[in-house]
Amino acid sequence: MKRKWKLWMIAFVLFVMTDIMMQSNQAEAKKRTFTVSSKTIPCSSSYRQKPYYNKKTKQYYMINSYMRRLSTTGGTLKLKKGTYKIPGTIYVPSNVKIVCANGVKIKKTKATGTKKVKSTKFLFQMISEEKASGKQNTGKYAASKNASIQGNGKVIFDMGNVNGATAVFVGHASGITVSGVRFRNKKGGSYIWIEGSKNISVRQCVFERKKDVSGLKNRMAVRLETSNQTTSDFSGKWYKKDNTVNKKVKIENNQFLGADVGIGTTKSVVLEKNKQTKEYYQKSITIAANTFTNTKKAPIYAVLWKKPTIKKNVVKRNGAEKRASAGMLGFGVEEPSFTANQISGCSYAVKFDRAKNSGKGKKFPSVMSVIGVTAANKIAATKVDDLSHYYVPNETARILYFRNRTEKNFTITTATEPYQEKYTDASDYTKRKVYYTLMSYMEQLEYAGGGTITVKAGNYEVTNNICIPSNVTIRMENGVTFTKKGTTATDICYAKSIFTIVPPSKDGTVKTISGYNGSHDVKIIGTGMVRMNCANVKNCMALVMGHARNITIEGITFQNEYGSHFMELNSSCNVTIEKCTFEGFKVLDKKSYKECINVDGTDLNTDGFNYDWSAHDKTICKNILIQNTTFKNIGTAIGSHTYSANGQTQLYHENVRILNNTFDGTYNAAIRALNWKDTVISRNSFLRLQVLEDGVLNANGNQTKYVALLLRGVVNPTVTGNVFEDCKYYPIRVVMRDSATVDGAVKAGYGDTISSVSDVNWSAMQKNTVTNVAEKYQKIVVRENNDQSDSDAEKKAFLQ
Repeated sequence: MKRKWKLWMIAFVLFVMTDIMMQSNQAEAKKRTFTVSSKTIPCSSSYRQKPYYNKKTKQYYMINSYMRRLSTTGGTLKLKKGTYKIPGTIYVPSNVKIVCANGVKIKKTKATGTKKVKSTKFLFQMISEEKASGKQNTGKYAASKNASIQGNGKVIFDMGNVNGATAVFVGHASGITVSGVRFRNKKGGSYIWIEGSKNISVRQCVFERKKDVSGLKNRMAVRLETSNQTTSDFSGKWYKKDNTVNKKVKIENNQFLGADVGIGTTKSVVLEKNKQTKEYYQKSITIAANTFTNTKKAPIYAVLWKKPTIKKNVVKRNGAEKRASAGMLGFGVEEPSFTANQISGCSYAVKFDRAKNSGKGKKFPSVMSVIGVTAANKIAATKVDDLSHYYVPNETARILYFRNRTEKNFTITTATEPYQEKYTDASDYTKRKVYYTLMSYMEQLEYAGGGTITVKAGNYEVTNNICIPSNVTIRMENGVTFTKKGTTATDICYAKSIFTIVPPSKDGTVKTISGYNGSHDVKIIGTGMVRMNCANVKNCMALVMGHARNITIEGITFQNEYGSHFMELNSSCNVTIEKCTFEGFKVLDKKSYKECINVDGTDLNTDGFNYDWSAHDKTICKNILIQNTTFKNIGTAIGSHTYSANGQTQLYHENVRILNNTFDGTYNAAIRALNWKDTVISRNSFLRLQVLEDGVLNANGNQTKYVALLLRGVVNPTVTGNVFEDCKYYPIRVVMRDSATVDGAVKAGYGDTISSVSDVNWSAMQKNTVTNVAEKYQKIVVRENNDQSDSDAEKKAFLQ
């Protein structure tokens, strides 16, 4: 019995399935295909018998007659090559395709040949004629479904410059496709108007040749709107204005030629009820692989779009055509996915603002655009060129700047504005213009991987430190002066220097650079008279470098230091300073030992380098060359006044070479070498040492005297072939043992530093020339430690 029951059920199921398939096949069979030409007459005699059927309306009625016939079954209407003049509106029902052959031209006309029938403002509406005759009873995607207008070959929809006319209106429809059509000659209106519809596709069309008409709604080639009672200006009686939004609209692979607005929305719809606000966002809008040429206002004008996808579009202009306002104007847009687009010839690439209506809907609340980090990063990757502004604003804020890795060679004058207008919106821009300008170019060079900046003659007043990244050459022409501006160097963090050789991206970070891994391969070259003027600003420094390598400073005159160093040379290697001049030093707190060039290491215990980006890993300096340079009327020219150690193990600055320089007039020792290994000091001229007095008194109340060269903790020093002339005290002092004096170093237990001077070193040191120095001082003083007096110390005679 069970077996028979099962067989009966199987048979029943097969019967039902067969019946369904037969019904489906019958329905498919009912779909018909008609092929017509411009000479075809209406398929229903009722159209031909109407008194207003004439030569001006016959093609319009012919096509509409077939639309009515296909409205019950669906199907295809094929139009043969020819011109079809349409004064009225063709209503396209569900499941109908209109296929236009190569050479079809559908032209919007005004003449009807009779006063009984007026022309309309639409070529096509995607709704059946039957539904269109109703009164406000079609909404919520209930108009035509799964219908299409397709052009094969060259197919033209000519709007005939009919004022305010629209080619295709898609309202409350779904599953609509318009493809392969060349739209032209609109005068106001839109070529395609999509409102309150879903699953819409516009592809492979061309939009061109229009006449300008005022009003945003008259300027859009493709218009996307929400069906709202207040804002919608569609006048069809059948149409419900029920706040239905567009969703899943794809506009792809089209060309927009000379449009005012390519694709856009005119109004936002935001309603308030019971103190609750609801934004009616259009959703899943995709604009992809389109080309916009010579757009007047904006290729894309997005209003209240949520997460639209805008990708692979090209925006360009030809010749002297007017720039579009932006490649995309976004109002109340939320998190757009803007990727792989190319934009050139616009004022802005992208510009965001609040959605706020004027005219209709002006009482609706405004809605701000929301652009998160992910969305901004995608926009930043846009390929841009020939823009007026290279940043993206959202209301008054600038959310990103575009950068181009190929732009790496710049010329700067005193009138130059920042690269891509960066920082011009800063509240203190006017006050710090030079700083912001140079920083913007340095940031671009960091992004580009290096480049050159040529600075033209002029006075550049610098308020804050300008960071220099790797692989950068700065060429300063004759007449350039960089002047420290202001009366204090502590107005903001790191303001005390003019230039800092560190990547701009690292400035303000914490412990991000160690070893010699900061900026590298940097050259600052002056031609003629080029100055860096510290302008006696307290503790200002002209140049700071830390953790740097392969640095060249050449042909610069450093002037007017007050209380600090002209140059902080810290934790760096392969540094050359040549053909420079250091002149003018004002003593602060009687610290005349402050060096023009301070050779130091990054050590928190000695507190010698206060930049947060340093790892403070006790990196020392090595391979330093200072040559053919003049030091005049300064405190100390070159030296170190603290040392570093790992416990009892000393850390040495290695291979510091000081060659062919002139030291003329100092307060203190010309060179103070501390924990230098394998240093060479040769062929230098030391003139009028300590001709300036710092006011530091000895136990007898007299001015303290300073040697020309102070060597402490040195290993294998070569000091030879120098000239000491008009010096007031001993030319050279060597301290064989010295102790840490900085509190942090003492607490850290740094061991004493001991000099290691070989017989060869001593012999070379005696081969220096001393002239016009008191005979009693014509000696090398060798102290056992720093507490020993010079009078009790060993003396070595010079042999020349």
